[in-house]
Amino acid sequence: DDAWNYRPRGLIPITYRSNYELVSIITDIDFLNRPYLLEDELNALKANLAFWYAMDANTYADQKRFEVIAFVLSEETFRFRQLFHYISIAETALTTT
Repeated sequence: DDAWNYRPRGLIPITYRSNYELVSIITDIDFLNRPYLLEDELNALKANLAFWYAMDANTYADQKRFEVIAFVLSEETFRFRQLFHYISIAETALTTT
């Protein structure tokens, strides 16, 4: 069952068979046939960096367009909203000191 096999996994959750295939190709780790490998933190980091790169997320990060990153990288935007909230707090703290 693809829905179960390719459920969200990783530090920034990777979903869908096509995305598992994409990070498998980029990292040369067989996440497609062994999706549980994304439960390992080092593999998850490698996959997430590969996915970030493949989705050209740096371009949006440089522009501080975090909502686009959230949309592009994951449907689980709630986690990203929390992350952006903390980034905003950190930026405020760093600019006031």
